[in-house]
Amino acid sequence: HGTPITAIDFIRRSLAAQTSELARIRTLAEFAKLLDSSGYQGQAVSFLERLLTEGRVEGAPRLKATVLLSLASVQRKSGGLGEDFALERLEQALNLLQPRGLNSRDIPLLLVLADLRLKKGKTALAADAYETAIGISEQFRAALASESARLAFLEKDPTHVMNYQIAIGGMFAAADKDPSFLERAFAAAEKARARVLLESLRGADLEREGPLRKDETALTQRLAMMAQKGLEEGWSTEDGIAFTSLQERLVRLGDQIRAQDPQYASLRYGQPSGLKEVEAALKPGEAFVSYKFAGRDQAAWAFLLQPGKARLVRLYAGEALSAARNLPPPEPRRPTEVWEAVPERLGRALWSPFDAELADAKKVFIVPDGELWTVPWSVLESSGKPLLDKPYTLQVVPSGSVLVQLRKVK
Repeated sequence: HGTPITAIDFIRRSLAAQTSELARIRTLAEFAKLLDSSGYQGQAVSFLERLLTEGRVEGAPRLKATVLLSLASVQRKSGGLGEDFALERLEQALNLLQPRGLNSRDIPLLLVLADLRLKKGKTALAADAYETAIGISEQFRAALASESARLAFLEKDPTHVMNYQIAIGGMFAAADKDPSFLERAFAAAEKARARVLLESLRGADLEREGPLRKDETALTQRLAMMAQKGLEEGWSTEDGIAFTSLQERLVRLGDQIRAQDPQYASLRYGQPSGLKEVEAALKPGEAFVSYKFAGRDQAAWAFLLQPGKARLVRLYAGEALSAARNLPPPEPRRPTEVWEAVPERLGRALWSPFDAELADAKKVFIVPDGELWTVPWSVLESSGKPLLDKPYTLQVVPSGSVLVQLRKVK
Protein backbone atom coordinates (compact mmCIF):
# COMPACT_ATOMS: atom_id res chain seq x y z
CA HIS A 1 0.00 0.00 0.00
CA GLY A 2 2.92 2.34 -0.64
CA THR A 3 4.37 2.09 2.88
CA PRO A 4 7.51 -0.06 2.44
CA ILE A 5 9.26 1.45 5.49
CA THR A 6 6.39 0.38 7.74
CA ALA A 7 6.49 -3.13 6.23
CA ILE A 8 10.25 -3.47 6.76
CA ASP A 9 9.95 -2.19 10.33
CA PHE A 10 7.25 -4.79 10.96
CA ILE A 11 9.51 -7.55 9.60
CA ARG A 12 12.38 -6.38 11.82
CA ARG A 13 10.18 -6.47 14.92
CA SER A 14 8.90 -9.90 13.90
CA LEU A 15 12.48 -11.18 13.57
CA ALA A 16 13.35 -9.85 17.01
CA ALA A 17 10.42 -11.76 18.51
CA GLN A 18 11.41 -15.12 16.99
CA THR A 19 13.11 -17.63 19.26
CA SER A 20 14.31 -20.20 16.69
CA GLU A 21 16.48 -19.91 13.59
CA LEU A 22 13.86 -21.75 11.53
CA ALA A 23 11.19 -19.21 12.56
CA ARG A 24 13.53 -16.33 11.60
CA ILE A 25 14.23 -17.84 8.19
CA ARG A 26 10.50 -18.34 7.62
CA THR A 27 9.89 -14.68 8.47
CA LEU A 28 12.55 -13.61 5.97
CA ALA A 29 10.97 -15.90 3.38
CA GLU A 30 7.61 -14.22 4.03
CA PHE A 31 9.30 -10.85 3.51
CA ALA A 32 10.47 -12.08 0.09
CA LYS A 33 6.89 -13.08 -0.75
CA LEU A 34 5.80 -9.58 0.31
CA LEU A 35 8.31 -8.10 -2.15
CA ASP A 36 6.99 -10.42 -4.87
CA SER A 37 3.32 -9.61 -4.24
CA SER A 38 4.18 -5.89 -4.33
CA GLY A 39 5.57 -6.21 -7.84
CA TYR A 40 9.26 -6.63 -6.98
CA GLN A 41 9.76 -10.19 -8.20
CA GLY A 42 13.38 -9.63 -9.26
CA GLN A 43 14.29 -8.21 -5.85
CA ALA A 44 12.48 -11.09 -4.12
CA VAL A 45 14.46 -13.67 -6.12
CA SER A 46 17.76 -11.86 -5.42
CA PHE A 47 16.94 -11.60 -1.71
CA LEU A 48 16.20 -15.34 -1.43
CA GLU A 49 19.25 -16.32 -3.50
CA ARG A 50 21.49 -14.28 -1.16
CA LEU A 51 19.80 -15.92 1.80
CA LEU A 52 20.70 -19.34 0.39
CA THR A 53 24.42 -18.50 0.50
CA GLU A 54 24.45 -17.45 4.17
CA GLY A 55 26.39 -19.78 6.44
CA ARG A 56 23.47 -20.36 8.82
CA VAL A 57 21.33 -21.57 5.90
CA GLU A 58 23.95 -23.36 3.82
CA GLY A 59 24.82 -25.76 6.63
CA ALA A 60 21.24 -26.44 7.78
CA PRO A 61 19.22 -28.65 5.35
CA ARG A 62 15.78 -27.79 6.71
CA LEU A 63 16.49 -24.05 6.68
CA LYS A 64 17.82 -24.30 3.15
CA ALA A 65 14.77 -26.31 2.04
CA THR A 66 12.49 -23.62 3.49
CA VAL A 67 14.24 -20.92 1.46
CA LEU A 68 14.23 -23.09 -1.69
CA LEU A 69 10.46 -23.60 -1.35
CA SER A 70 9.90 -19.84 -1.07
CA LEU A 71 12.17 -19.21 -4.05
CA ALA A 72 10.27 -21.79 -6.11
CA SER A 73 6.93 -20.21 -5.13
CA VAL A 74 8.13 -16.85 -6.46
CA GLN A 75 9.73 -18.18 -9.65
CA ARG A 76 6.88 -20.45 -10.76
CA LYS A 77 4.50 -17.48 -11.08
CA SER A 78 6.31 -16.28 -14.20
CA GLY A 79 5.54 -19.59 -15.97
CA GLY A 80 7.68 -21.14 -18.71
CA LEU A 81 11.35 -20.96 -17.78
CA GLY A 82 10.41 -19.74 -14.31
CA GLU A 83 8.54 -23.00 -13.72
CA ASP A 84 11.61 -24.96 -14.83
CA PHE A 85 13.74 -23.06 -12.31
CA ALA A 86 11.10 -23.62 -9.63
CA LEU A 87 11.00 -27.35 -10.33
CA GLU A 88 14.77 -27.52 -10.01
CA ARG A 89 14.64 -25.68 -6.65
CA LEU A 90 11.96 -28.02 -5.32
CA GLU A 91 13.88 -31.11 -6.38
CA GLN A 92 16.89 -29.72 -4.50
CA ALA A 93 14.78 -29.17 -1.39
CA LEU A 94 13.37 -32.70 -1.50
CA ASN A 95 16.86 -34.19 -1.92
CA LEU A 96 17.98 -32.27 1.18
CA LEU A 97 15.08 -33.49 3.32
CA GLN A 98 14.60 -37.10 2.25
CA PRO A 99 17.74 -38.55 3.92
CA ARG A 100 16.57 -37.11 7.25
CA GLY A 101 12.96 -38.27 6.92
CA LEU A 102 9.93 -36.33 5.72
CA ASN A 103 7.15 -35.25 8.08
CA SER A 104 3.86 -33.36 7.98
CA ARG A 105 5.63 -29.99 7.63
CA ASP A 106 6.95 -31.13 4.25
CA ILE A 107 3.54 -31.84 2.69
CA PRO A 108 3.19 -28.34 1.09
CA LEU A 109 6.58 -28.82 -0.61
CA LEU A 110 5.55 -32.25 -1.89
CA LEU A 111 2.28 -30.91 -3.30
CA VAL A 112 3.84 -27.97 -5.13
CA LEU A 113 6.55 -30.29 -6.48
CA ALA A 114 3.97 -32.86 -7.59
CA ASP A 115 1.83 -30.21 -9.32
CA LEU A 116 4.83 -28.95 -11.29
CA ARG A 117 5.97 -32.47 -12.18
CA LEU A 118 2.49 -33.24 -13.47
CA LYS A 119 2.36 -30.03 -15.50
CA LYS A 120 5.76 -30.82 -17.04
CA GLY A 121 4.63 -34.30 -18.09
CA LYS A 122 6.50 -36.19 -15.34
CA THR A 123 3.38 -38.12 -14.34
CA ALA A 124 5.08 -41.04 -12.60
CA LEU A 125 7.23 -38.76 -10.43
CA ALA A 126 4.18 -36.59 -9.67
CA ALA A 127 2.20 -39.64 -8.52
CA ASP A 128 5.10 -40.66 -6.26
CA ALA A 129 5.09 -37.25 -4.58
CA TYR A 130 1.30 -37.22 -4.13
CA GLU A 131 1.41 -40.72 -2.59
CA THR A 132 4.20 -39.69 -0.24
CA ALA A 133 2.12 -36.72 0.96
CA ILE A 134 -0.91 -39.00 1.50
CA GLY A 135 1.21 -41.50 3.43
CA ILE A 136 2.69 -38.86 5.75
CA SER A 137 -0.75 -37.42 6.42
CA GLU A 138 -2.24 -40.82 7.25
CA GLN A 139 0.63 -41.84 9.51
CA PHE A 140 0.52 -38.64 11.53
CA ARG A 141 -3.25 -38.69 11.93
CA ALA A 142 -3.28 -42.38 12.87
CA ALA A 143 -0.80 -41.67 15.67
CA LEU A 144 -3.30 -39.40 17.40
CA ALA A 145 -4.78 -41.93 19.77
CA SER A 146 -8.16 -40.35 20.45
CA GLU A 147 -10.85 -38.61 18.43
CA SER A 148 -10.48 -35.51 20.65
CA ALA A 149 -6.79 -35.30 19.73
CA ARG A 150 -7.63 -35.61 16.03
CA LEU A 151 -10.25 -32.86 16.29
CA ALA A 152 -7.77 -30.62 18.14
CA PHE A 153 -5.25 -31.19 15.38
CA LEU A 154 -7.76 -30.33 12.65
CA GLU A 155 -8.83 -27.19 14.52
CA LYS A 156 -5.20 -26.15 14.97
CA ASP A 157 -4.28 -26.78 11.35
CA PRO A 158 -7.33 -27.07 9.04
CA THR A 159 -5.01 -26.87 6.03
CA HIS A 160 -4.01 -30.45 6.84
CA VAL A 161 -7.42 -31.68 5.64
CA MET A 162 -7.20 -29.56 2.50
CA ASN A 163 -3.66 -30.78 1.75
CA TYR A 164 -4.87 -34.36 2.06
CA GLN A 165 -7.68 -33.68 -0.42
CA ILE A 166 -5.26 -31.88 -2.77
CA ALA A 167 -2.96 -34.92 -2.77
CA ILE A 168 -5.84 -37.28 -3.58
CA GLY A 169 -7.04 -34.92 -6.32
CA GLY A 170 -3.51 -34.92 -7.69
CA MET A 171 -3.59 -38.71 -7.97
CA PHE A 172 -6.89 -38.43 -9.85
CA ALA A 173 -5.39 -35.86 -12.23
CA ALA A 174 -2.43 -38.20 -12.85
CA ALA A 175 -4.83 -41.06 -13.66
CA ASP A 176 -6.85 -38.74 -15.89
CA LYS A 177 -3.69 -38.02 -17.89
CA ASP A 178 -2.43 -41.61 -17.90
CA PRO A 179 -4.90 -44.48 -17.23
CA SER A 180 -2.02 -46.68 -16.08
CA PHE A 181 -2.25 -44.81 -12.74
CA LEU A 182 -5.93 -45.68 -12.29
CA GLU A 183 -5.27 -48.38 -9.68
CA ARG A 184 -3.12 -46.04 -7.60
CA ALA A 185 -5.75 -43.29 -7.78
CA PHE A 186 -8.47 -45.73 -6.69
CA ALA A 187 -6.27 -46.88 -3.80
CA ALA A 188 -5.92 -43.25 -2.66
CA ALA A 189 -9.71 -42.79 -2.72
CA GLU A 190 -10.33 -46.01 -0.79
CA LYS A 191 -7.72 -45.10 1.83
CA ALA A 192 -9.49 -41.80 2.41
CA ARG A 193 -12.84 -43.57 2.86
CA ALA A 194 -11.53 -46.42 4.98
CA ARG A 195 -9.49 -44.23 7.29
CA VAL A 196 -12.42 -43.21 9.50
CA LEU A 197 -13.61 -46.82 9.80
CA LEU A 198 -10.13 -48.09 10.57
CA GLU A 199 -9.54 -45.38 13.17
CA SER A 200 -12.75 -46.43 14.90
CA LEU A 201 -11.51 -50.01 15.05
CA ARG A 202 -8.13 -48.91 16.34
CA GLY A 203 -9.87 -46.96 19.06
CA ALA A 204 -11.98 -49.95 20.11
CA ASP A 205 -10.96 -52.06 23.07
CA LEU A 206 -9.91 -55.26 21.32
CA GLU A 207 -9.27 -57.59 24.23
CA ARG A 208 -6.16 -59.66 23.52
CA GLU A 209 -3.15 -60.55 25.65
CA GLY A 210 0.44 -61.45 24.95
CA PRO A 211 3.90 -59.83 24.72
CA LEU A 212 3.48 -58.61 21.16
CA ARG A 213 0.29 -56.77 22.01
CA LYS A 214 1.90 -55.23 25.10
CA ASP A 215 4.70 -53.94 22.87
CA GLU A 216 2.07 -52.70 20.43
CA THR A 217 0.26 -50.77 23.17
CA ALA A 218 3.51 -49.24 24.42
CA LEU A 219 4.55 -48.14 20.90
CA THR A 220 1.10 -46.72 20.16
CA GLN A 221 1.16 -44.70 23.39
CA ARG A 222 4.64 -43.32 22.65
CA LEU A 223 3.55 -42.31 19.16
CA ALA A 224 0.43 -40.63 20.56
CA MET A 225 2.52 -38.67 23.09
CA MET A 226 4.92 -37.51 20.38
CA ALA A 227 2.07 -36.51 18.09
CA GLN A 228 0.44 -34.59 20.93
CA LYS A 229 3.74 -32.80 21.56
CA GLY A 230 3.83 -31.90 17.88
CA LEU A 231 0.39 -30.33 18.22
CA GLU A 232 1.34 -28.25 21.24
CA GLU A 233 5.01 -27.37 20.78
CA GLY A 234 6.02 -28.32 17.25
CA TRP A 235 8.66 -30.84 16.23
CA SER A 236 12.41 -30.62 15.89
CA THR A 237 14.27 -32.55 13.19
CA GLU A 238 15.26 -35.12 15.83
CA ASP A 239 11.62 -35.55 16.88
CA GLY A 240 10.63 -36.21 13.26
CA ILE A 241 13.33 -38.87 12.87
CA ALA A 242 12.34 -40.54 16.17
CA PHE A 243 8.65 -40.49 15.19
CA THR A 244 9.40 -42.13 11.83
CA SER A 245 11.55 -44.77 13.55
CA LEU A 246 8.74 -45.65 15.98
CA GLN A 247 6.25 -45.91 13.10
CA GLU A 248 8.55 -48.31 11.29
CA ARG A 249 8.83 -50.43 14.44
CA LEU A 250 5.04 -50.50 14.73
CA VAL A 251 4.75 -51.65 11.09
CA ARG A 252 7.20 -54.51 11.70
CA LEU A 253 5.34 -55.44 14.88
CA GLY A 254 2.07 -55.42 12.94
CA ASP A 255 3.54 -57.93 10.48
CA GLN A 256 4.43 -60.22 13.39
CA ILE A 257 0.94 -59.91 14.87
CA ARG A 258 -0.67 -60.71 11.51
CA ALA A 259 1.27 -63.95 11.40
CA GLN A 260 0.42 -64.84 15.00
CA ASP A 261 -3.22 -63.73 15.23
CA PRO A 262 -4.83 -63.09 11.80
CA GLN A 263 -8.31 -62.43 13.23
CA TYR A 264 -7.09 -59.71 15.59
CA ALA A 265 -4.84 -58.24 12.90
CA SER A 266 -7.70 -58.05 10.37
CA LEU A 267 -9.48 -55.67 12.77
CA ARG A 268 -6.48 -53.76 14.08
CA TYR A 269 -4.60 -53.41 10.83
CA GLY A 270 -7.33 -53.61 8.23
CA GLN A 271 -6.32 -52.48 4.75
CA PRO A 272 -8.54 -50.95 2.04
CA SER A 273 -9.29 -53.09 -1.00
CA GLY A 274 -7.71 -52.27 -4.35
CA LEU A 275 -9.38 -51.68 -7.69
CA LYS A 276 -8.77 -55.24 -8.90
CA GLU A 277 -10.31 -56.68 -5.71
CA VAL A 278 -13.45 -54.58 -6.02
CA GLU A 279 -13.72 -55.39 -9.72
CA ALA A 280 -13.36 -59.12 -8.94
CA ALA A 281 -16.13 -58.86 -6.32
CA LEU A 282 -18.64 -57.72 -8.96
CA LYS A 283 -20.88 -60.36 -10.51
CA PRO A 284 -21.87 -60.37 -14.22
CA GLY A 285 -24.33 -57.55 -14.84
CA GLU A 286 -23.17 -55.51 -11.83
CA ALA A 287 -21.47 -52.10 -11.84
CA PHE A 288 -19.80 -49.97 -9.19
CA VAL A 289 -19.83 -46.13 -9.14
CA SER A 290 -17.65 -44.42 -6.53
CA TYR A 291 -17.78 -40.61 -6.18
CA LYS A 292 -15.10 -38.43 -4.63
CA PHE A 293 -14.56 -34.68 -4.20
CA ALA A 294 -10.84 -33.86 -4.25
CA GLY A 295 -8.21 -31.42 -5.47
CA ARG A 296 -7.55 -27.72 -4.94
CA ASP A 297 -10.92 -26.86 -6.47
CA GLN A 298 -12.75 -29.80 -4.83
CA ALA A 299 -13.61 -31.19 -8.26
CA ALA A 300 -16.04 -34.10 -8.52
CA TRP A 301 -14.78 -37.45 -9.81
CA ALA A 302 -16.35 -40.86 -10.29
CA PHE A 303 -14.81 -44.31 -10.68
CA LEU A 304 -16.90 -46.59 -12.88
CA LEU A 305 -16.10 -50.28 -12.43
CA GLN A 306 -17.64 -53.19 -14.30
CA PRO A 307 -16.38 -56.77 -14.68
CA GLY A 308 -13.32 -56.51 -16.93
CA LYS A 309 -13.14 -52.72 -17.22
CA ALA A 310 -12.68 -49.57 -15.16
CA ARG A 311 -12.36 -45.85 -15.83
CA LEU A 312 -12.22 -42.52 -14.04
CA VAL A 313 -14.66 -39.77 -15.02
CA ARG A 314 -14.28 -36.09 -14.18
CA LEU A 315 -17.68 -34.60 -13.44
CA TYR A 316 -18.86 -31.00 -13.63
CA ALA A 317 -21.32 -31.17 -10.78
CA GLY A 318 -20.73 -27.78 -9.12
CA GLU A 319 -23.73 -26.01 -10.65
CA ALA A 320 -26.14 -28.86 -9.94
CA LEU A 321 -24.95 -29.28 -6.34
CA SER A 322 -25.18 -25.54 -5.77
CA ALA A 323 -28.79 -25.55 -6.99
CA ALA A 324 -29.68 -28.46 -4.70
CA ARG A 325 -27.92 -26.81 -1.75
CA ASN A 326 -29.94 -23.62 -2.14
CA LEU A 327 -33.35 -25.31 -2.04
CA PRO A 328 -36.07 -24.45 -1.30
CA PRO A 329 -35.99 -21.20 -3.29
CA PRO A 330 -37.05 -17.84 -1.82
CA GLU A 331 -40.49 -16.45 -2.55
CA PRO A 332 -42.19 -15.49 -4.80
CA ARG A 333 -40.85 -18.30 -7.06
CA ARG A 334 -42.95 -21.43 -6.99
CA PRO A 335 -41.01 -24.12 -5.07
CA THR A 336 -42.53 -26.98 -7.07
CA GLU A 337 -41.10 -25.71 -10.36
CA VAL A 338 -37.56 -25.60 -8.98
CA TRP A 339 -37.83 -28.88 -7.09
CA GLU A 340 -38.96 -30.63 -10.25
CA ALA A 341 -35.87 -29.39 -12.10
CA VAL A 342 -33.40 -30.71 -9.52
CA PRO A 343 -33.54 -34.45 -10.38
CA GLU A 344 -32.78 -33.71 -14.03
CA ARG A 345 -29.93 -31.31 -13.23
CA LEU A 346 -28.33 -33.65 -10.71
CA GLY A 347 -28.81 -36.62 -13.03
CA ARG A 348 -27.19 -34.74 -15.91
CA ALA A 349 -24.18 -33.87 -13.74
CA LEU A 350 -23.75 -37.09 -11.74
CA TRP A 351 -25.12 -39.91 -13.91
CA SER A 352 -25.40 -38.99 -17.59
CA PRO A 353 -21.60 -39.08 -18.28
CA PHE A 354 -21.69 -42.90 -18.01
CA ASP A 355 -25.42 -43.69 -18.36
CA ALA A 356 -24.96 -45.42 -21.73
CA GLU A 357 -22.34 -47.78 -20.26
CA LEU A 358 -24.89 -49.02 -17.73
CA ALA A 359 -27.50 -49.98 -20.34
CA ASP A 360 -26.99 -53.71 -19.75
CA ALA A 361 -26.45 -53.53 -15.99
CA LYS A 362 -28.76 -55.33 -13.57
CA LYS A 363 -27.43 -53.79 -10.35
CA VAL A 364 -25.34 -50.68 -9.61
CA PHE A 365 -23.52 -50.09 -6.32
CA ILE A 366 -23.08 -46.41 -5.42
CA VAL A 367 -20.47 -44.94 -3.05
CA PRO A 368 -21.41 -41.28 -2.34
CA ASP A 369 -19.08 -38.65 -0.93
CA GLY A 370 -19.72 -35.54 1.12
CA GLU A 371 -23.05 -33.91 0.24
CA LEU A 372 -23.88 -36.74 -2.14
CA TRP A 373 -24.93 -38.84 0.86
CA THR A 374 -28.12 -36.74 0.93
CA VAL A 375 -28.96 -37.34 -2.74
CA PRO A 376 -32.11 -39.47 -3.37
CA TRP A 377 -30.50 -41.51 -6.15
CA SER A 378 -33.60 -43.34 -7.34
CA VAL A 379 -35.35 -40.09 -8.41
CA LEU A 380 -32.40 -38.68 -10.38
CA GLU A 381 -33.20 -38.41 -14.06
CA SER A 382 -30.99 -39.47 -16.94
CA SER A 383 -31.91 -39.95 -20.60
CA GLY A 384 -35.40 -38.65 -19.88
CA LYS A 385 -36.37 -41.07 -17.10
CA PRO A 386 -35.69 -41.47 -13.35
CA LEU A 387 -33.16 -44.08 -12.26
CA LEU A 388 -36.04 -45.84 -10.52
CA ASP A 389 -37.38 -46.78 -13.96
CA LYS A 390 -34.04 -48.06 -15.26
CA PRO A 391 -33.55 -51.84 -15.74
CA TYR A 392 -31.11 -52.00 -12.83
CA THR A 393 -31.45 -51.72 -9.06
CA LEU A 394 -29.40 -49.33 -6.94
CA GLN A 395 -27.61 -50.06 -3.67
CA VAL A 396 -25.57 -47.55 -1.63
CA VAL A 397 -22.44 -48.89 0.12
CA PRO A 398 -19.86 -47.02 2.28
CA SER A 399 -16.87 -48.02 0.15
CA GLY A 400 -15.49 -50.60 -2.25
CA SER A 401 -13.67 -52.26 0.64
CA VAL A 402 -16.98 -52.80 2.44
CA LEU A 403 -18.47 -54.39 -0.69
CA VAL A 404 -15.51 -56.79 -0.91
CA GLN A 405 -15.93 -57.77 2.74
CA LEU A 406 -19.68 -58.31 2.30
CA ARG A 407 -19.06 -60.60 -0.63
CA LYS A 408 -16.45 -62.56 1.34
CA VAL A 409 -18.94 -63.09 4.17
CA LYS A 410 -21.59 -64.35 1.74
